[in-house]
Amino acid sequence: MINIKIGGILMITRKKQRTANIAFFSVIHEVYFEQFEGLEESLNGYHTDTVKLVESNEVKVFDYGIVGSNSKAFEVAEKINGDKIDLIICNMITYATSSVFAPIVQNTNAPIILTALQPLMNMDYSKACTFMQLENDNICSVPEFTGVAIRLGKPVKDVIIGCLYNDKEAENEISEWCEIAKVLHDLKGARLGLMGHVLEAMYDMHADPTAVSSAFGVHIPLIEIDDVVKEYEKVTAEEIEAKKALILEEFDTPTPVSDPVTMKLTDADLEKAAKGAAALDRLIDTFNLDGLAYYYEGRENTIQREVATSF
Repeated sequence: MINIKIGGILMITRKKQRTANIAFFSVIHEVYFEQFEGLEESLNGYHTDTVKLVESNEVKVFDYGIVGSNSKAFEVAEKINGDKIDLIICNMITYATSSVFAPIVQNTNAPIILTALQPLMNMDYSKACTFMQLENDNICSVPEFTGVAIRLGKPVKDVIIGCLYNDKEAENEISEWCEIAKVLHDLKGARLGLMGHVLEAMYDMHADPTAVSSAFGVHIPLIEIDDVVKEYEKVTAEEIEAKKALILEEFDTPTPVSDPVTMKLTDADLEKAAKGAAALDRLIDTFNLDGLAYYYEGRENTIQREVATSF
């Protein structure tokens, strides 16, 4: 169970640790290593530092190293497909040709972003040399790579341009993509229960389980209201008291002032809400659910109506 805080306040516990599988590789023009002594060591260091930057976002990074040839790119594509990757990061560590990138674009399905993070904030042109240029040549191939990806029918999703060190904007962009990857990771094979039906009049909500599965890669278990009733009837007094304490700890229960249709929370309503929350916990465990969408009314004065209106 993972604690969830909102505004620094502990709210509920998350049942699963959030993470993602990130494929990471850097691209180069391989002949440079033969031409410039020490360049390989230098770029390897920048590669490692960028990996650490991504890893700081509580994700699992699959580091495929530096790709400098078309054949190596095909090898990396095969590995990516076997590692259940959620997001691919192509690190533009120096100039490279798109032949070391195209096989990965063509043969993988995870979204791809480019990072072009220059080690130096600016170059000292009084000491400029080709070696320094190649160390900071991160954006040079971006137009070629993005253009080729478009021609292959798989445009890159984003290009993060900035500095490798002390660049909060670039770090935040990487963090945002890691958060996206975590969502994609959680959606794979997720079980989103569906109980009852959507509101008849709200056409924008109408969908079928196959369409949802196709769009998000999830499974839709179809839940009966009596499945929840069964769990509702099993809830213990201890479970109810625990939920009541949580509700009162996390929510204010003010006396209404201006809205005539509202009323002060009653003990009966609190009891009912707590019992419904405990029943949902049990339902999640029984059906191994990651989420639940529902709308159900039921006849008045039935246990089904009581349960459905307690959520």
